[in-house]
This record gives sequence, C-alpha cells and structure tokens, in this order.
Amino acid sequence: MTALFFETVSRSLGAAWLVLLILPLRLLLRRCRGVPRWTAVALWGIVALRLLLPGGVESAFSLVPRPLSGGAAVEDWADDYVGEVSFFHDNSPFYEAAVAAGREPIAAGEGGHYVATAPDRVSPPPTVAGSGGPRLAAVWAAGIALLGGWTLSSTLRLRRRLATAVRWEGNVYQSEAVETPFVFGLFRPRIYLPFALEAEVIGPVLAHERAHLRRLDHWWKALGFALAAVHWFNPLIWLGYHLLCRDIELACDERVVRTLDSGERADYSAALLACSVGGRRSVGCPLAFGEVGVSERVRSVLDYRRPAFWGVLAAGAACVAAAVCLLTDPLPPREFPMTGPGPADLEPGEIVERIAAAEGVESGTQLYIDGDAFRLTLTPEFHWKNERWKNEMVIRYFFWKDQQIQGAELRGNPWKEKLYLSESGERLEAERQYLLLHCLEALQHLPVEEIEQLAPGAELYQISQINTGGPEDFDRVVPYSAEGAGPIDGWYIHLAVQPLFGEPDGPLHGLGTDRIHLFYGTAADTPPLTE
Repeated sequence: MTALFFETVSRSLGAAWLVLLILPLRLLLRRCRGVPRWTAVALWGIVALRLLLPGGVESAFSLVPRPLSGGAAVEDWADDYVGEVSFFHDNSPFYEAAVAAGREPIAAGEGGHYVATAPDRVSPPPTVAGSGGPRLAAVWAAGIALLGGWTLSSTLRLRRRLATAVRWEGNVYQSEAVETPFVFGLFRPRIYLPFALEAEVIGPVLAHERAHLRRLDHWWKALGFALAAVHWFNPLIWLGYHLLCRDIELACDERVVRTLDSGERADYSAALLACSVGGRRSVGCPLAFGEVGVSERVRSVLDYRRPAFWGVLAAGAACVAAAVCLLTDPLPPREFPMTGPGPADLEPGEIVERIAAAEGVESGTQLYIDGDAFRLTLTPEFHWKNERWKNEMVIRYFFWKDQQIQGAELRGNPWKEKLYLSESGERLEAERQYLLLHCLEALQHLPVEEIEQLAPGAELYQISQINTGGPEDFDRVVPYSAEGAGPIDGWYIHLAVQPLFGEPDGPLHGLGTDRIHLFYGTAADTPPLTE
C-alpha cells in the first residue's frame, strides 16, 4: 500500500500543476462569447485522465514541469553497489569461471553476458519518506475510508427519505422530503421534484435535469468526486472538482437554452431563482438544479449567444492542444548547468540521475564507462576553463537498453558553463565497465594538494582514465578516497595525471611530463564492499 500511496502522490502533484495551468485557460475561454461552455468541462476531463492514466508519454510540447532528481538518494546507497563488472563472451573461460564462482550473469545480447567481477552487494534505494511511508499510507487510506463512509451514509439517509416519493411520470418523482430538484442514482437514475414546485417552473426544471441525464453528468460528477476522495490531501484537486460542478451546470444550461427564445430564457432564469431559494443539498455530491453558482448561471442564460462555427472549432482545437500539452511529460533535458568551475564542484548523484532520465533507464546504477572513457585538461587551479586551450570535458558512457548496448557522451562546455549529452547510439561491445557515478566521484575528490606537490609549477594538468596496465616501480602513485589521500580498500578507479609545462604552442611544451597514477576507491578503515 505504501507504493500505491506514493504513486498516488506523484499523480496528484502532476494533476495539481494541470489545475494551475487550466485556471487561466478556463477563464480566457469563458470570456470568449463564441466558445461553447462544454469546453471547460472537457478541460477538467484532462485532469481526470492525468489522475487515472499512468505517465510515460513524452512530448516536446508538454507544459508539465519535470521535477529535478536530487542525487542524495543515489549517494546514500550507490556505495553498496560494486562498481566493476565485465562483459564476457559465453565461450570465454573467464565467463565460465565467473559462473562457477556463483556470480549471476546478466544477458547482454547474442553471445555474451555481463558478470560482476567482485561479489556484489546491492542495497535497494530508500523510500522517499523512509520509515514514515507506511504511516502516511495508513493516514491516506483512513481518509479515503472516512469520505467513502460519509458518502455511503448520506446516500442511505437520502434513500430512506425518498421512500415515500410518488411517481409523476416516467422516471420523474415528487416528494415532500426534498427542497430542490435533483438527479439521484447512477444505473437507473431518477429525477426528484419537490411537491411545492410551481407548475410554471416544472417545464424548465425537467428540461435541465433531462439534459443532465443525456450528457451523463451524473456519471462524470460521481467520477470527479471519487477522484477528489482518493486525492483528498490535495486542495487543488478539490478546487478543480468544485469548478467542475459549476462548469457542468453552465454547460447543461447552455444545452437547454440553445433552442429557447428570449422570453423562454427569461422564464428559465426565473425557474433557476425559484429553485435556488432554500436549496439544501440532498446528498454528499448531488446533481441538483439550483445547487451552485445561480447568479452566474442566470447571467449566462440571459446573455446567451449561440456559439459560432469558429468558436466550436477553436474550442475543439484548444482541447486537443491542452491534451497534448498537459497529458504528456516533458522530454528529459539533455543540457543542464554546471554547478561550479571545476571537478570539485561536480554533483555525481544528480548528474547520473539526470542522464538516467534522459536515456530512459531506471537509475544511475545502469550507466557505465570503460576503456579510455575520458580525457580532460585542467588549469593550475584545477578548473575546467582554460583561457588558452578551448578544451571540453568529454566522458563517454554506455548502458543497456532495447536489447542492445547504447552509448553517448557527457560533455562539459566551460565557456557556456553547461553540461550536455550527445545523442545516444548503438555500441558494438564493452569490454570492461565501471559505474559512471564512481568515475565522477573520482574526479570530484581529486587529491589536489598531493598532485601539486608532485608536479610543482605545472601550467596544465591532463587527466585520463587507465583501463589496462599499472604503474612502474618508480612511478608516482597516490591512492585516495572521498576522505582524501590515503590507503584504500575495495574497488578502485585508475586515473593518470600528466602535468604539462611551458606555453601550449611553445617548443618546450610537455617537458617533464611524468605521469602521476591515481587510484580512487573506498577508504581502508571502512568495511570493504566485498564483505
């Protein structure tokens, strides 16, 4: 039930944005005299569809805001995921050895599997509300039960009051227990009239209530109330339901008076006023003749003009456009701002979740890099922007989707202070893989002080990822973790720093460029991931 509750909250928030967007559109259409009143009811139908249908359809025309995914949830649990897996052909002895060791392979197309190269220990991500989720879900369910019980009780009380009603004609009944005309029932609806209703008023009243039945308003209003009850915690949904009731009455009035002359419309308005006097509601959500917005309805009836042909076309076009813009989700952005001038300002969790959303994968734990996945150049201050070299940060990543390996590039443009993604395409094979999240963390936590001590006076630092091989006996090596330089335990990311000296275009450029090997992993004083 907790998962259902959070799914309901997600849909409710999306529909709340729709209500806010529909309010000005509804007002604009109502001020256009040639636009039919049913347009507003159709707009509220879009909100209902948003609440009923699952999302997933994306459109460049969507006006629904996309909430930004934070990186905290990923960072909380991604360290429990072993960041190194490999692709093996099925006939490879390494694959057979991995399977014999009890590693669970993941199919990766024809002739190959993904296999973890270390015992994997994956913890599920925490729920949004943590341990409070079940309590919130219980409160939500209790609210629905209370509203359902109140509606059922009101319906049963009304049914008992109507037990003495007398048939007048067809499905029309008269009763001394009611004060205003209304429709009651879903499958076999009846129209109930007060005995005290004057004879000259009965005709317009019946025309209105029968118009409700022809339009199936008793069904649409019941559906609106049910959705409001499920989303009882959202005041904007209740506002939408209240306005739906008003718009239903206006649309029903318009259907009745479109065949009346000016005198008959005056009589209809008088009937509205007569039925609104002392009009107490009979059930929790009745479709009563004088229930809501009587003064507004009277003005609408007296000022009625038959909708013009262009108005009907405009109304239909507005509803179609609103459905496209409000029932679809926005395309995930493939461009977002940098959070600072250098690697230390990266937010790996947020970046991988943005990429995951843009590529249509479930989470950042499905994004990998392999081989020489990136090479970038930093200033002496370890910043991206280089006044002399217009370099870009480029990190290639790949993922498994639609039964194939696909890849793209995360690029950093320091001149525009933006990160953006290239278009993804099919990749043939990936030999060795690391989590993109861990590689971004390795850049975020570069041991700046140690690098500066080993390469004093460097004009630039060129950093690349090393996939195979290791440092020689006399090479300079710095192990480090998120806590800083020091011993590490568990998985690691191997980077090479090449300090560059001299002018970029000068004859001495590149002298003294011995590489510094960096190994990023978990701190030695923390439990290793393999435990």
